[in-house]
Amino acid sequence: MVMTNPGGVAVFRVTGSKKALVLSLALTGLIAPAGRILAGPLSPLDDAKRFEFIVLDDETSQPIKDAAVWLIDPFGNASDDGDEFPTISDDRGRAPTSRDLDLGELVNDVEDGNQLRVFGWRVKVAAEGYRKSTTPLFEHTGEVIDPRTPKLKNPTIRLTRRIKADVDHAPETDTFSYRESGICRSLVFYGDKFDALRSCPKQCSEHTPWFETKCGDVREADGVLLLKIRRKKMLRPRDGEGEKDDWPLDDLVRVRWGRRQYLIEAGQGIAFCNAVNQGKEPRDDEFGDFALGEGHEAIAVTGRPEIPERWSQYLLKVPVRGEVIQLLSGMKARVNVGLKHGLKVGMELVPNEWRRFSGIEGEEPTNFSDMEIVSVEEAESVVRTKYPDGMYRKIRVGDVVSTQRPIPK
Repeated sequence: MVMTNPGGVAVFRVTGSKKALVLSLALTGLIAPAGRILAGPLSPLDDAKRFEFIVLDDETSQPIKDAAVWLIDPFGNASDDGDEFPTISDDRGRAPTSRDLDLGELVNDVEDGNQLRVFGWRVKVAAEGYRKSTTPLFEHTGEVIDPRTPKLKNPTIRLTRRIKADVDHAPETDTFSYRESGICRSLVFYGDKFDALRSCPKQCSEHTPWFETKCGDVREADGVLLLKIRRKKMLRPRDGEGEKDDWPLDDLVRVRWGRRQYLIEAGQGIAFCNAVNQGKEPRDDEFGDFALGEGHEAIAVTGRPEIPERWSQYLLKVPVRGEVIQLLSGMKARVNVGLKHGLKVGMELVPNEWRRFSGIEGEEPTNFSDMEIVSVEEAESVVRTKYPDGMYRKIRVGDVVSTQRPIPK
């Protein structure tokens, strides 16, 4: 249901994966957000307390009209159930957004008396001709808010004009993200600060949802982003199960691939090269093992990524294919390819063929595990099974291996 009041404000009642969320959006011709529009009583507009951001030009301090402002939930699920609802700034740069963040519906144990923690929440702003801005909400509100009387300590958001170099090189790269199964990871940079979030929402978790945030300072030296963590917060699953490990956030290396930009943790250079060799990168969606600039998965690339010299020896020009010639103890095997083929310790070999496993109880898995090279000679290498569990069969003499991952049959 969509209703308007004499003040020209539309009120939507929308459902997604959580309870109905009441929104107040300025009428700007925007299409109603995805979801089921329900009939039923609506919260009176007079009861809606809203944040009001002010969007300004960073150079002139003049208000920016028609800037779109979103409050983004801490789990980054806007593509899943419509959690992003933009409002548009007026001719004075004012953008009043709904205050009903509904934090209690998204995470557990966030309430502290009448206070709600806003770790992970972001404010995203976009305007034609300007670079996008994404900042942590706590930079504007403090770390906790009272939902009855939400206040902005710093309502101003300043946007920088885009220059030709921005257009020629790449889309906005202040936000990087990736997903491993249901776990979301994102990094947001704003000036000399960063905000990192690792999270698992209800619809992706076998347990109660959890999140982890890290915030701090960042400086860049020789293409490496050096991170200094100032504070962190871990909200563990209430049932005591699920993810518990800390995210060991490392310094990040900028890697450009055409107009794409990745941030690779300093200790993950070989892993990134393995992903390129196998064809897992460049990926075309948000699921992957490495942080990629927001929206860059849609950018086609050719050639090879621009990686540091110390990693380049792990990037192959053509795939290498070999065969298992001997089984060894300790889940190891010998293969008939080595240094002269371009292989090095730390690289990976995968099955040359991949057949889908039916999963029927008692049936042997059809595929053997990926393998890591642990020693290498001129024409041979020793590999070790990476995933020694019931999902894979044991490796056999005669199995064909490759550095390139096949298409499943």
